[in-house]
Amino acid sequence: EGIWKAIDGTINLVGISPEINDAEIEISGATGQFQGLSNFSSNTNKFTLKNNASFTTTRALNNSGTFVLDDSTLIVGNPGFSQTAGNLSADGTIQGQLVDIRGGVVDIGGVDDAGKLNIIGNYTQATNGVVNLELGGTAETAFDNFDITGNATFGSDTQVNVSLIDGFVPQNGNRFVIYGFSSSSTLNNITFSLPSIPGDTQFTAQLNSDNITLVFGDGGGQGPRIITGTPARDTLTGINDGRDEIFISSRSRDTLTGNGGRNTFQYDALADAGDIITDFTPGTDKLDMTGVLQNIGFSGSDPLGSYITLGASGTNTLLKIDSDGPGGPGPARDYLLLRNVTPGQLTSDNFEFFRPN
Repeated sequence: EGIWKAIDGTINLVGISPEINDAEIEISGATGQFQGLSNFSSNTNKFTLKNNASFTTTRALNNSGTFVLDDSTLIVGNPGFSQTAGNLSADGTIQGQLVDIRGGVVDIGGVDDAGKLNIIGNYTQATNGVVNLELGGTAETAFDNFDITGNATFGSDTQVNVSLIDGFVPQNGNRFVIYGFSSSSTLNNITFSLPSIPGDTQFTAQLNSDNITLVFGDGGGQGPRIITGTPARDTLTGINDGRDEIFISSRSRDTLTGNGGRNTFQYDALADAGDIITDFTPGTDKLDMTGVLQNIGFSGSDPLGSYITLGASGTNTLLKIDSDGPGGPGPARDYLLLRNVTPGQLTSDNFEFFRPN
């Protein structure tokens, strides 16, 4: 217990080698040392490394209190550093087999200050672990970011919150590499909370093979993400990163989930029938029926109520297509189902009948 500070000097613990810290410990400066903590494995109160300090423990280390890494280095034994609760304020380097954020909050650079966390090893972030990142400019030293030498793994619904600091006003095309890593196959699990800027120009997150890059505006030509099914029955889910998405049906009975953002569901042929859209949002999402209308020879201005009809199916809307129109001999056939949307919520504004070039 108590407060212990090794500031450009040495504290020696004689005859004991504690594993759990429930005191406040600070090691500061390149010559700051705290002897006797080689078995340190759990921080439940506060542990601070600052001003180019370096600390090594031979054990794996779990944080459930407050851990501050300020321009300093932490070296841990296998399997690495974990956090189950509390807060990690990080600007420096953690070296270990794995940095595992299972709970609590990570503030890169601390609050209202940009920083960088270098991880020499692999990184995982679970559902209950939250990361807060801040953007204060376009220089790498002006925004929070991770540099991970190994793989990055993200659990389901992992939360990454991004905010602006220091009065920074982003300009169209600004780019910010917030995570760098060797590889990751779980980026779709991330839920981003991005700054909302007045006007039409907004942030999107580009999920790349070795990094995550935030882009403001077009980012040099960044368009909507295209999500295409296979001839088999697919379950397709969008990425909730602020970027527009276009789902293209592929002649099978697919289940489609936009997962937030602005989504367009594109249909090009009668054979695309049978899809279920689980979360269509009137006023935000659109049904692009241009292709299928061209396919059946429609040449009018608005097919809604004639070639395309909407009917209630419980709490859902069943969309039907009459390929030869209301005056033809053929019946209207079931085409797709919108879950938890009533026909009264849909108007021509929710459709595209003539796709822009």
